[in-house]
Amino acid sequence: MSLFFRPNASHRERAYTLLAIAWLCLAVYGIATSFVAESWVKGASGLLAVPIAIAFVTPVILDRHPASKVPSFGLMKRIGFYAVIAAVFYGFSWCALSLGAPSLFTSLLGAERESDFVVVAKSDGTPKRRDCRYSVRLKLRGGEWESKVCLDEEVWKSINLGDVVRGTGKYTVFGGKLEAVGKNEG
Repeated sequence: MSLFFRPNASHRERAYTLLAIAWLCLAVYGIATSFVAESWVKGASGLLAVPIAIAFVTPVILDRHPASKVPSFGLMKRIGFYAVIAAVFYGFSWCALSLGAPSLFTSLLGAERESDFVVVAKSDGTPKRRDCRYSVRLKLRGGEWESKVCLDEEVWKSINLGDVVRGTGKYTVFGGKLEAVGKNEG
């Protein structure tokens, strides 16, 4: 376990490290899924991420372990280091709260839902960095909810801008997650 912990780490330090890793994994899970959060979730997450980021940064600031080189930095370098750490923890906290936790909750406890969506944008089929090759942006017919969905090539080729497609997925009060899209036969 020396990969995650420094030598002779206390139980509190190990617990903090494991909690930080779990929080990071939740944030990455939220980023990697196609979950679309409701706007109130994004706003509330922005506010809740502040005290959580402070809770994660405080032990780093108070760390006086001999292996830590940060206390020996000059004042400006130390302030810059802590500011970067605070910003990183805020970003991961916001992602975990606005995307990760609601997406996991929706996947586990969300209600199945089928709806009609209008295709409002379509990728050009070329691979992009960090993006799927065949994607479409869908808007709920008669609503404001939008989502980007990755499709297989065959479905993607059969869909045009303005088409109405049938989307199935899961939905909760926190947002929704489309899991399948198909050409609307009706």
